[in-house]
Amino acid sequence: VTHPRQHPQHNAQIIKTKLETNPTSQYKMPIKNPFKKTSLEDEMINLRLTSKSMQRSAIKCQKNEKVAIAKVKKAIQAGNLDQARIYGQDAIREKNQALNSQRLASRIDATASRVETAVRMGQVSKSMAGVTRSMGTALKSMDADKISKTMDKFEQQFEDL
Repeated sequence: VTHPRQHPQHNAQIIKTKLETNPTSQYKMPIKNPFKKTSLEDEMINLRLTSKSMQRSAIKCQKNEKVAIAKVKKAIQAGNLDQARIYGQDAIREKNQALNSQRLASRIDATASRVETAVRMGQVSKSMAGVTRSMGTALKSMDADKISKTMDKFEQQFEDL
């Protein structure tokens, strides 16, 4: 007897069956294999979207901070110092949240750039493998024109980096 955790396909089948057999569920969740690996390109896109979301969050927090500061000024003019203190704390919290969102967006951007570099290097290595194969055939035939064209293609792809 084996434990279900030892068979990922069995677990995926259970998850899929539960989602398919619950038509009364208010949430419409896509049926997908949780064990499927995503490509680097997909991860790069997800990181970029997450970064933009964090930047939007930072902008929203900055707007909320300005509103809280305006409320502080209004409360001070009205003589409500306790209320002004509360609004001041809200403004400080919103400012800190905006800064944290911007920091996180920056770190996510850096990670996305590293993933993008990895994707491009993978493309370059595939391209170089193709050029190497064509160089091998050109060298076998010892045709100077083919060798020249292959080298030009190689240099052009290297310049595109």
